[in-house]
Amino acid sequence: MPQSPATRNNGHRNPSRAPLSANVGAADLMMSAASQPLIKPIDVIPKPSADGFVVERQESSVPAFNTDGDNRNSSRAASATALTSDGRDVFDQQVEKRMMELNKPDWASFNAAIASKDVVNAWILFKDILLFDDSQHGLVTLDHFKSVLQLLRSWKPKPKILFMQECLQFANDLKVVVDTDVMNIMAGAYARDGDYDKARDVVVRMGEKGLAPNLRTYNLFLEFQLRDENLQGAVAFYERMIDEGIEPDVETFNILIQGCIKLSKANLVESFFKEMLALGIEPDQRTLAQLIRYHSKMATGLLSSTTNGSTEVSLTSTSSQTKSTTPTASTTMHPSPLHADAPINKAALESVDKEVAEATVATLQNLVATYITPGHVQSNAVIDTALIEAYSRASRLDLAQQTFDACKTRYAATSNPEDKPDAYMYTTMIRAYANHTRDRSVSMHARAVALMEEMLADTSLELDSVAFANLVHMFVAQGDMENAEAVAFVGMKGRAVPVTVSVWAALVHGHLDGRQTTDAVRVFESMKMEGVSPPTYVYNALLKGLAEDFDMELLERHWARWLWSIEVEEKASAVDGKGMGQPKPKWKKRSMVSKPDAASYQIVVDAFLACQDVPRARKEVERMIQARFTPPTKTFVALMEAYVRGRDYQAAVETMLLMRGVIASESGTEGLKAIIKTHSAQFESLAVHLLSKSEELVLETEEMATHATAPVLSTSQRDKFRKFAEEAPNRLHEMQTKRVLGVELYKEMLAAGCTPNEETFKCVIKANTRAKDLMGAIKAWYSFRSLSPNLKPQNETVNALLECVSTLGRQSSARAVVDIVKQEELPLDAEGFGLLLSLLARWGWKEELISTVFDIVNSGTPLTPVMVQGVLQNLKDYKGIDAQKVEREVIEFLEENWPETLLLEDEEVKE
Repeated sequence: MPQSPATRNNGHRNPSRAPLSANVGAADLMMSAASQPLIKPIDVIPKPSADGFVVERQESSVPAFNTDGDNRNSSRAASATALTSDGRDVFDQQVEKRMMELNKPDWASFNAAIASKDVVNAWILFKDILLFDDSQHGLVTLDHFKSVLQLLRSWKPKPKILFMQECLQFANDLKVVVDTDVMNIMAGAYARDGDYDKARDVVVRMGEKGLAPNLRTYNLFLEFQLRDENLQGAVAFYERMIDEGIEPDVETFNILIQGCIKLSKANLVESFFKEMLALGIEPDQRTLAQLIRYHSKMATGLLSSTTNGSTEVSLTSTSSQTKSTTPTASTTMHPSPLHADAPINKAALESVDKEVAEATVATLQNLVATYITPGHVQSNAVIDTALIEAYSRASRLDLAQQTFDACKTRYAATSNPEDKPDAYMYTTMIRAYANHTRDRSVSMHARAVALMEEMLADTSLELDSVAFANLVHMFVAQGDMENAEAVAFVGMKGRAVPVTVSVWAALVHGHLDGRQTTDAVRVFESMKMEGVSPPTYVYNALLKGLAEDFDMELLERHWARWLWSIEVEEKASAVDGKGMGQPKPKWKKRSMVSKPDAASYQIVVDAFLACQDVPRARKEVERMIQARFTPPTKTFVALMEAYVRGRDYQAAVETMLLMRGVIASESGTEGLKAIIKTHSAQFESLAVHLLSKSEELVLETEEMATHATAPVLSTSQRDKFRKFAEEAPNRLHEMQTKRVLGVELYKEMLAAGCTPNEETFKCVIKANTRAKDLMGAIKAWYSFRSLSPNLKPQNETVNALLECVSTLGRQSSARAVVDIVKQEELPLDAEGFGLLLSLLARWGWKEELISTVFDIVNSGTPLTPVMVQGVLQNLKDYKGIDAQKVEREVIEFLEENWPETLLLEDEEVKE
């Protein structure tokens, strides 16, 4: 990543340009040296990722980066919503109620509404001015439109986009020309609403309208880059701004710092803060809140630094009248508790190392002493809440309580709404006491309950589920399930606060931890009856609890219902997608029923294995594979052990093949090898049986095919052949299955260190011949000879090898086998000699063929017409350049010495 401008230019801006007053006339300074805007339409297009694909964005109603100030969590956002008791938006309700009213223009009331930030009345009064008659149109200015747009944009929880668009249409109708500020307001509204595509479109339209972007525009562009997680692009664009003489402001650095925190780039957080101070820009409330959270996350391992060692960062306190690049106070940021290359720990750590906690507290107190105590930055509820959360993470509840009390005292003295402790602050304090790990005493939990009661007594606070959830988790951790359920089912429901998934999950887990499976099932069923779809981890917890209780009836019932509900939802979704004339939805409908993960299937499989229900366990393993999850090796080994205990060795081998089909690595197969080695005799007998049975099926099929070609067939024969033809597919499948099982079992025996007998090797060679696997057959022969070098091969084994090479072999493999036969002086019977003669004739090796004929005669084995006929047929298949010569000389040799072998009897001809 390029160096930051402060580092590159020793803390100063582009030396080729004259110094610029900080953020004065920013709209006029947003031009490059060529008087062209830095931001062009092509810049606003999302940049591809490293692999060439555009970064995929998750659609959300909440923007990832809130440029209005602090990016609070859902608890604070919920407390700021302007909703009626029935859940409707107040703005929408009031506007709808007065939709049909049209009153005389009242400029005084309109200006008062703008001044008091009364969004509803400002919009309604503005519409009266615009729509009552044309007499007021000449008085409406661009500033009026800006003021109304700003108010509509600031509405919480979401900006009123549709009304802002209507306002722009009014401006267009009145020929009021919008400027850069108006476009920024619209782009910011879309960004705050989470629609970054439309926000980019606004920036593109600015260029089309010939509007020069200002600093607010550039800040939005930085926000777009960080929204796409393109930190490198954001830093590069920021450096372009500096090089072009564009003055950043505190909002610029707030966006960069927040983006670096979100993207876990701790070293850049410190770098940008240092550069911010070097440029003479004082931090504001949002900056401090982010820095506090940054240090809190660093201390608890939620954020890792990308640099080793400590980083010196100057925390500058400057006068509001005079900006200086010289720090007047400094502190040393503590080193990251994680190694530079360590992965980010997403799980919230309950406690931290004492030394790191003390360093964190010292850093936070330095921030307060440097900026808040002297009054350079006025503290507010946002900063106080961040401090409370940071202190509680560092296990300093005394400091958290002091900060909380100070906020309440300050609000009592000033009545400033920004100082009022809100629901989020109360929730943070409740969580601090409820989850304090170093002292889970009754007094700590009593304080959490007291804070909750105080919160409930304040009717101005917006209650949400987070505070209640903290209490539920606290009581669950204590094992006090009665109070936990009372908080959820009396406290929350009595106040119309929805019982969230986390609360339901905590109750289920709490009952399961206490071995109260019946109560866990009761809560789980209540959860479903109230329309809350249990997430996968809750299903898994329930299934595991039932398995540990050996309650297989309930386990099967809940497992079957879960799978059935998924099937029903998928069928309904398929039907919806086939509606006549309905366009294909742009976005895939979100599934309401969670789906099992690998752990879900594993729990069920282990439960059936523990109950010795091996067939059902095997079924669930197959279902798991069908769902594209890979069972661990130990599961397959456990299945094989169960089959072996039941003496079902074939099922054990089938399980072994199933495992080999989904697990490529050899890791964790020691258990499998141990099973095979322990029961090697049984598995060897099974391999021979499978391969022999496969060979029998092949021979039966060939025999039936031969008889089926007879010119005359009786009625019984035709019925027999018809039945055989109907069963042919099943017989073929059985033949192939047994062959594969036998060969694979043989391979596993070798891998386990077993030494199969000669019968096994012979069957494997024959099976590979049937499967047209020449290399497999030759490897089997070499394995046989290497494992049993002193064992003299039987005729049948040698014949199997010769038949394989005669049927499938190339010249090189035939040469190798012929040499093996001669060098090892392998025993040959009449069938073996016949196969060897045919092999020699097939490749035109005349001298060796003639020599082999003499060997046959000398061994006392008769040279039969069948042998000679095989030689003649294979000579015709020889395609060498001397083929005719070889055939003529061999025939002359036979006519001269054994003419009787060239004549065949009728029976021999038929054979």
